[in-house]
Amino acid sequence: MAKYTVFLTEPEALDVDIVGKEAHQLHLLLENAVRVPDGFVVTADTLHDFLETSGAGAKLAHLFSADLPEERGLEIISRQAVETVLGSEMSWDIEAGIIGAYEHLARQQSVGAPKVSVPVSVAFHPDRFPYFADTFERRATVHDRHDLDKAVKEAWASLYTPESLRFFNSIGWDLEDVRASVLVQHNIAPEASGVAFTVPDEEGGHDMMIKAVLGSAMALEKGIVEPDTYRVD
Repeated sequence: MAKYTVFLTEPEALDVDIVGKEAHQLHLLLENAVRVPDGFVVTADTLHDFLETSGAGAKLAHLFSADLPEERGLEIISRQAVETVLGSEMSWDIEAGIIGAYEHLARQQSVGAPKVSVPVSVAFHPDRFPYFADTFERRATVHDRHDLDKAVKEAWASLYTPESLRFFNSIGWDLEDVRASVLVQHNIAPEASGVAFTVPDEEGGHDMMIKAVLGSAMALEKGIVEPDTYRVD
């Protein structure tokens, strides 16, 4: 059976082309002894296999065989593409691989049915384009194994929302350029959360900018609250 999943602790999680940017960064945090909730990745190759075995890939290729149309037409194509992904059956071996990884995660957590978040983790092949996490709809929350295959397909389908298509079109989008994995990670209730990123400083180097909020970072991602902001030399 093909390997459809990679745990964040496994060496394969170093490969952005397999696990996507977000999962790769989580693996690096683990390597540096930073505490990260347990999880695994449904690999980018799994999406390729799903599209091929379900017939969805041929339907999507037909939809995107011409240049993307104007706004109204784009909305129609987007809806058809999303429906194609969500309406296609996942093969038994792919579903079994994903459920098997979830059950292994449950044993790690000593929990019968761990609550997990299921965002998409994208890499552009072969590193031609920047990565913008906020472009994609994300983070379904699953409470047991029965909804997991649906959540994974929803993550894949987020590649074909109008927002995603506009972004891809703006950077010279091609179907073959996009490789998307799905991160399945134990969902915890944080006391505080946030994001950290680098920004140029006045001397030509980089400082670290940290934006933090109480509770979940979802409020920060959606712009609902004003974060505490710190700049570190």
